[in-house]
Amino acid sequence: MKIKAEMQNLEPKDQLMQRRSTILREKQIAEEKLQQLRDDVERRQKELQRLRDEEERRQKKLQRLRDEYERHQKKSQQLDASVQYFARKVAKLESLKAKVRKLEELIPMVESIRDDWLSQEKHSI
Repeated sequence: MKIKAEMQNLEPKDQLMQRRSTILREKQIAEEKLQQLRDDVERRQKELQRLRDEEERRQKKLQRLRDEYERHQKKSQQLDASVQYFARKVAKLESLKAKVRKLEELIPMVESIRDDWLSQEKHSI
């Protein structure tokens, strides 16, 4: 009797087949969705790695530019020091030129004094 009651509660074969087919479709849809999600995760991981690689390249390029800038700064400082050194040398040369001009202005006077002295020496002999 119990068995008969259970058999009456059992669904007909068509309904069971329909449920089975529905469950299989839902399973297939779920598996496809899972595969899509996995593909999406893989695609995003690849994109993330590409972005990380790109960022690393940019950081290396930035460091190269910083190093180059630093080298140019040092060279600029060296050039500034050289310019200052040569400016001091030029100023010293200009000062010496001015002294030479003053001495050259004194030459006629000194020659005149010498000539006077020589003529006095000749007369005194």
